[in-house]
Amino acid sequence: MPSLDIVDMVYQDGVPNPSGLATMHGIALMSYFAAAGIKTPDAINDGDATAASVGAISTPHVFAVGKCMKKLYGTQNKGEAKEEAVGDEDSTATKSSITIMVPGSTAEMNAMKKKLNASHGLLFVSQADGQVRQYGSELFPCHFRVSWGTGTNESYRGYTITATCYGDSVIYTPGLNFTPAEAP
Repeated sequence: MPSLDIVDMVYQDGVPNPSGLATMHGIALMSYFAAAGIKTPDAINDGDATAASVGAISTPHVFAVGKCMKKLYGTQNKGEAKEEAVGDEDSTATKSSITIMVPGSTAEMNAMKKKLNASHGLLFVSQADGQVRQYGSELFPCHFRVSWGTGTNESYRGYTITATCYGDSVIYTPGLNFTPAEAP
């Protein structure tokens, strides 16, 4: 069975590589997508797979009529996304963890806390360079945990949204889109 070859992995001198997250992200519950609407990247053992087709999704997801990503603001320099290899030799996987902090204390966010704590979905994280990464998939959606705290007089008051999922994140080239899907 053919498999994707590895490629040269070198730093491109002179190319900016900013760390951190932007402040606007997207979130969508699994029920927001049309049947078969969640797109996937190629598998590494697909005969015609390329590094770009394995590491990114270039076709936009299809949302159910009236549904779309919802905006998720995160305080600058308070969020982080990371992936780590987990498992044993000959049986490894990737586990992702994303933290986004949303300031404030509102009835609407309290309701979202309750809803997200009982939900699964996809998280679209904007990086500092504008690139969007998708966390979660149809097989392994993100599980959300939302907490709230007052902080101290000199710290942070607000909600901490933590999303965890298994599987590699992928670059989502269609980017963020907050326009509800229309009927065909």
